[in-house]
Amino acid sequence: MTGSPYFQDLSAAYQAELDDLRTDSEGTDVLRRRLADKRAQFAAMLPLLDTDPLLLAPALHGAFAFPAGRVPALEALMAADPGEGPLWSAIAPAAQVAGWAAPLVDLALHEPGGEAFLALAAALEYAAARTRPSADAGLEDPPVREPGGDDEEADDETLGEDFLERQGFDRRTPQ
Repeated sequence: MTGSPYFQDLSAAYQAELDDLRTDSEGTDVLRRRLADKRAQFAAMLPLLDTDPLLLAPALHGAFAFPAGRVPALEALMAADPGEGPLWSAIAPAAQVAGWAAPLVDLALHEPGGEAFLALAAALEYAAARTRPSADAGLEDPPVREPGGDDEEADDETLGEDFLERQGFDRRTPQ
């Protein structure tokens, strides 16, 4: 991958973050669950998008596709120094955003610095796809839940218990 030293360092840190999220202390692959947690916490973490974009960028892992292949605006961003390069508005026409990610993209766009953050997140994903094209195949679309469905309350309770269990608490109900 070519790019500025800044982007190369950021890309390496992004890959390390994804690798950290991938497995738990026992070596079990927990990437999907941890990405779901990041996505659920996205709105609360938005104030950090300027100061620590690597905390939020993994929430958008698998969110972007670039059907044209090479995207000059992304490559220009990857070659730029911090704070320079194209914004999301220049990249968006070449990107397809997964349906599950559209609300996260909208949230980010309503924040100061959101366009720069989305451009950076897309560039990180673009670079990751070019260096490891099939490493995370199938992560693009989390399970779809229809709002107002009969099982929505039960799903929310199960998700809540799953979260608490990961924090070390005992489950109230058996799995």
